[in-house]
Amino acid sequence: MQYSDNKNTSCKREEKSNFSTLFSSLLESVKKTILVGKKMISASYTTSCLNKAYQELGLLLIDAMKRKEISWDNPHVCEIVKNIDRYNIDLHVFEEQIRRIKSGSAKGL
Repeated sequence: MQYSDNKNTSCKREEKSNFSTLFSSLLESVKKTILVGKKMISASYTTSCLNKAYQELGLLLIDAMKRKEISWDNPHVCEIVKNIDRYNIDLHVFEEQIRRIKSGSAKGL
């Protein structure tokens, strides 16, 4: 009977050891996932700030170009400015159409 008790005790120790190893591995993975998640949130915030800064810079540059304070004779830049102007006109048209829809005079839209 003593052999059986030793065998059971040995199996229980091995199971505890296996569980402990598995739990440690799982805990380490969770810690890494949390750290990666935190870094991704920080990177997303930084990307958003960078995008906002680029937008502000772009608006300042376009305003300066329209006031002839800055001259930029690059065909690609000229095309971008034309697109921006076109998009702004389109947005104003959409806003007007929405205003008409809300007021009930949306015939012919």
